[in-house]
Amino acid sequence: MSAEHPKINYVAIWIILSVAFGLSLVATAVSDSKAAVVFVFVVAIIKAYLVLTKFMHLSVEPRVIKVLVVSTIVALMILFFGLTPDITWQGFRIEIDGVQAAEHGSHGQDAHGQDAHGEDGHGHDAQGGHAGAGEGGQ
Repeated sequence: MSAEHPKINYVAIWIILSVAFGLSLVATAVSDSKAAVVFVFVVAIIKAYLVLTKFMHLSVEPRVIKVLVVSTIVALMILFFGLTPDITWQGFRIEIDGVQAAEHGSHGQDAHGQDAHGEDGHGHDAQGGHAGAGEGGQ
């Protein structure tokens, strides 16, 4: 049983992909809103579908190949969306010596610029002396 591949107009698909790429560029140049980002991702999904079905001939492949491709894409999406919050989320807080401090940005300093040990970040303590200097030395 030989299934004949349908004739595909590759030039037309290439033109569609090029126009879609141009629309994505225009959308990002005109606006940086969430709607523009969503538009770019929708266009990217459409382009990926065209490449998979027309250039890679996935539309005429056996079902097992389609299942493998879809399951791989789903696994990558789970991996991506599962790891992205761990990599990019900066809103968590840690506690140092009973004082809460943001992990990024304040580097353990309170609202007055002093860290959890009473130092101002420049090696000086709250009274202006050198932090870590003994009883008599500054």
